[in-house]
Amino acid sequence: MAILLVNHTATIEINYNANLQHIIGKGSFDVTILTGTDVAGVTVNFVWILFRRDGQIKDNVSLDWREITPSVANAEELRDLILGWNIPPFVVTSSALPTGASTSDNQTNGSQKIQIVSSDGTLAKFADGKQRVSSMPYSYDVAEGNISDHFCINKFGQNEDIGTGAFEDIWDGGGSYPYPADNAAPITHIYSTNAGDTQEIEVQGLDITGLLTLQTITLTGTTVSVLTTPLWRVFRLKNEGVTNNAGIIHASDAGKAVSYAQIAIGNNQTLMALWTVPLGMTAYMLTLDASMAGLKKDYVIDGHMYFRTLGKVFQIKRTFGLKASGTSSHNKVFEIPIKIDALTDIKISAISSAAGGVINASFAIIYEVV
Repeated sequence: MAILLVNHTATIEINYNANLQHIIGKGSFDVTILTGTDVAGVTVNFVWILFRRDGQIKDNVSLDWREITPSVANAEELRDLILGWNIPPFVVTSSALPTGASTSDNQTNGSQKIQIVSSDGTLAKFADGKQRVSSMPYSYDVAEGNISDHFCINKFGQNEDIGTGAFEDIWDGGGSYPYPADNAAPITHIYSTNAGDTQEIEVQGLDITGLLTLQTITLTGTTVSVLTTPLWRVFRLKNEGVTNNAGIIHASDAGKAVSYAQIAIGNNQTLMALWTVPLGMTAYMLTLDASMAGLKKDYVIDGHMYFRTLGKVFQIKRTFGLKASGTSSHNKVFEIPIKIDALTDIKISAISSAAGGVINASFAIIYEVV
């Protein structure tokens, strides 16, 4: 079956219909005409009407099989055709129906149904006459890969010695994160500070155009290993080997002048509370979390979340406060997710009232192809 026309809306007074056993009243209806072939190869049509009142769906009904004659060229012709029908009965053309479908019993015995099929051939499911979208929360479906072109990521980071003089970004390199300039790709190599590290490292980032890029590169100890694709942004390194990293693993330029991401000894993954929305994607932030640890005395953390649109400056989007002797964690679930456009940088930063504090931060995001 294939949908020919969907969601044509018109306003009409529809009176009580004993055959359909409900009162619709005045409202609007959306009409879907399905067409297909029976087992004999004869073209047949089916009409499905969804009734609305005050903008809300009130009922839906699958009407009798019926020949659409003459053929409908546009929505206005469909409207005129629908308004000319009487409900019931329909005039059934038996030659255009499956065997036996034109008989009165088969038209009213309650066995009539319609099947809605997605583009990949999966049948839509219904519960009590309503289409069942999912049996689990939307984010679970995304995490399981059940929704095409939708993805999720949980970014988390740590700064083990948050400063007192200026805001620092929450990543394992400490201090301010060294964002590369736009339209550049200086992140070209990885290396370790230990000559014995020869593990495979997964590198996640964006190329010079902003396209999401995943590549796996084998370390050669302290000698730099070239990336397959130079990067404009890098936001995660993962040790995919069978042994822990003995040295600090860096993503850098060829000369090791700047470290853009690093895996601390034994962590096997970066800690970076920053991310950039890939090209061709739109992101939705679901949660933001932060916590503090480290000092044995009273101290206070002031935290900021920043967004930076491509070519612009970082703008503060949310603030939070932490106190060692009070509220030492911040947990925010955005009931209305924050929409974030492609190529937007996201980072969490903080400043402390005393030296030596440790701060952790994370955020969860769903992003989709646009």
